[in-house]
Amino acid sequence: MKIVASYSIKGGVGKTAASVNLAYAAPKAANETLLIDLDPEGASSFYFRIGASKKEKSSYFFTKKNRLLSQVKGSNYKRLDILPANLSFRNFDIMLNNMSQSKQRLKELLSSLKINMI
Repeated sequence: MKIVASYSIKGGVGKTAASVNLAYAAPKAANETLLIDLDPEGASSFYFRIGASKKEKSSYFFTKKNRLLSQVKGSNYKRLDILPANLSFRNFDIMLNNMSQSKQRLKELLSSLKINMI
């Protein structure tokens, strides 16, 4: 499994466009793809016409795996699923910054999401 992340504190630099295009291209190469939209405005979800998920606390991202998985939605494209944004993600970067071993916890969570979505 490959994990690709696009992050910059600066707005308007093409993070969403790059992420959406990579997410669209990856399944064309027969890769199962999960696009996680952490932008509280939900632009990536909007590109694929998927509504925001139910309001969940951003802390559930790490503590409630089944709840997180229940938010994953299929797109109109084979092998491309999306975890839509929600407003609670607006402070996700601050939460990660304040969390001990945040990179390791994020890596473990993303690795555990290896699921067969059909």
